[in-house]
Amino acid sequence: MNLSDSSGQDEYNQIYLGITCIGVVCFLLWQSYSFFDVKLPRKPLFRLSRETGMVTLFGQGDKVKFSHPFIEFDCYLSTMPTAQGAIDYKLLLIHRYNNYKFGVPIGRFIHGSRDFNEYQRLWNMIQAYMDVSQPLPDIPMNEPFRHKDSATVAYDKAHNRKPDFWFSMNDEEFIQAALKIEEKQNSEPPLGKVIPIPIIKPKATTPNTASA
Repeated sequence: MNLSDSSGQDEYNQIYLGITCIGVVCFLLWQSYSFFDVKLPRKPLFRLSRETGMVTLFGQGDKVKFSHPFIEFDCYLSTMPTAQGAIDYKLLLIHRYNNYKFGVPIGRFIHGSRDFNEYQRLWNMIQAYMDVSQPLPDIPMNEPFRHKDSATVAYDKAHNRKPDFWFSMNDEEFIQAALKIEEKQNSEPPLGKVIPIPIIKPKATTPNTASA
């Protein structure tokens, strides 16, 4: 028997055993992550309440970091480079009257988007969502709740909107409706229609004169 062949086979077996063990460990870790990811309830990171007008940021567990009225927040868009050198955007609500070291990461609704205009549109939509004088933004995720909001109920009744406008569509109808929204967005400023603020010219006055 050739000793070199035997040692080579032993080395091969050790490598094979090591790779197998690593594979088994990775599989078990993936299975445990999948189990907990499905079984454990997801806790919200933040909450925007149209009903109460409050913005709440949560910490670990059920701990509330802060909760303040929506009108007390300013919206900030920050940029930072990624590892690949691209620009990554973060849209945050910062409380105006407290020097918190963190903000509400509302940009997570479109996390990963590289389109600057999309973050402006998101901020415009969130303002509309929190404005109880307006109907809920007409997007699929809001449809199950439209009948619970008085301003939305009045709007839908006045415009004869079907209660299942989005959910009754087939794939082709959904694509066409989404394209119409995209066309409308491209024809308007990302932050909504420009508010025409009139420029008031000061009245001409006779300068005061003084004599010594």
